Amino acid sequence: LPLDEFLAAQFPRWTKGYLRGLIRDGLVSIDGQPEIVASTRLHTNALVGIDLPEEGEAARPQIRTSAQP
Repeated sequence: LPLDEFLAAQFPRWTKGYLRGLIRDGLVSIDGQPEIVASTRLHTNALVGIDLPEEGEAARPQIRTSAQP
């Protein structure tokens, strides 16, 4: 499953364009490493993090995937 599709499923209130912007800006990580390519395919059990600077330290959601390679 591509990263942007995964995030869109997890956060349905956010547009794909907004999510892709977060990815492009380096605010999304996979297993602790920044990822800037929205189409990156997630591996099983990947830890996806989002850094939302406007919300401060309290808003850094992390989601564990169950996507198949």
